[in-house]
Amino acid sequence: MTNIREDMQRWLDAYKQGIETDVDNAVIATAFAEFLQETKTDTRTASHIEELEYRAKELENRVKELEFQLNGARIHTTRLEGENSALRFAIRCNGVSGAEVVG
Repeated sequence: MTNIREDMQRWLDAYKQGIETDVDNAVIATAFAEFLQETKTDTRTASHIEELEYRAKELENRVKELEFQLNGARIHTTRLEGENSALRFAIRCNGVSGAEVVG
């Protein structure tokens, strides 16, 4: 059994030369259907790649935004830890200053 593509190429070559061929119309229709299916698949693949690239960009932007928020949370945590240390010291001092403060 010959390949449909080979049959299609033979038919096309003969058609260009004006020669009648014995290639069946069903073979021609099948070849065109195969070609159209491949074209449709390639188009979907290209579209799918574009969609994936768009999603990747969105995810990169989201990662940058979350990194920014995380950095802000770290700064806020550091500030709160400082306040906490200061309040613990104030409680320990109980209003007393100098050498009377017990560690």
